[in-house]
Amino acid sequence: KVFVHAVDDTGTLLGQHDAVLGTDERPSNTWAVGETVRERHGLFISPTARGGTKVHLLVGLYDGESAQRVKLANGQDTIVLATVELHP
Repeated sequence: KVFVHAVDDTGTLLGQHDAVLGTDERPSNTWAVGETVRERHGLFISPTARGGTKVHLLVGLYDGESAQRVKLANGQDTIVLATVELHP
């Protein structure tokens, strides 16, 4: 499974989305090693998040049965996709 998290500078979770990878047309077990596969995943930011807050968008994978996160070669379990600032 894939997770997308939005966190602030303190690590507070402001939003999250979890989903099964792939679609019925292209399940993840048909992906080739090294292949780039694009998927869209949206998430809602908590209405309590204040304007001017920096939000870090993180993505990672985890095993759906054990809930254990998949580690990258560098030992990390997330990738920072972007950092944005909420409009005041």
